[in-house]
Amino acid sequence: MHSKVSVAAASSGSVSSGSVSSGSGEQAGYCPARELFEILSSKWVIRTLLILDAEHAVRYSAIRKQLPGISHKMMAQTLRTLQRDGFISRHATASIPPRVEYSLEPMGREVLAIVYQFKTWTEDNVERVLDHRERNTAEESAS
Repeated sequence: MHSKVSVAAASSGSVSSGSVSSGSGEQAGYCPARELFEILSSKWVIRTLLILDAEHAVRYSAIRKQLPGISHKMMAQTLRTLQRDGFISRHATASIPPRVEYSLEPMGREVLAIVYQFKTWTEDNVERVLDHRERNTAEESAS
C-alpha cells in the first residue's frame, strides 16, 4: 500500500532517491502519483502512445522511424516502462528474425483520451494564451 505524502513534500522537488524510509517501507517523500506523472510527461512517452494509437500493432523499427532523435537506449527504456506499467503490451513471435510488436492496452487508451482532451483545449485556447503573452511582453518592455 502506498502512503500519502503531504502537499509540501510532494511539491518540494524531484522524487526522492534517498534511503530514508517511511514507516511503510517506502522512501520518505516518495509519491507514486508524482512518479507516474513524471513518467507520463516525459518527452517520448506521449509521442510513443500516439504512434501506437494509429495502428493496432507496431514494430520497434516503425516506432523508431516516427521518433527522430530518440536513441536506441531511450526507446528501449520508454517501451519497457510503458509495458511494465500496463500502458502497452509487447508481442514477440518466434520467427527468424524475431518479430516484436507493441500495442496499446486499455490503460494506454485512457491516458490518450486525456491527451486528446488537452490537445483540444490547447487548440481552443492558443489565441488567448498568445494574447496574454504579447500583452505581458509589451508591459515588460514598457517598464
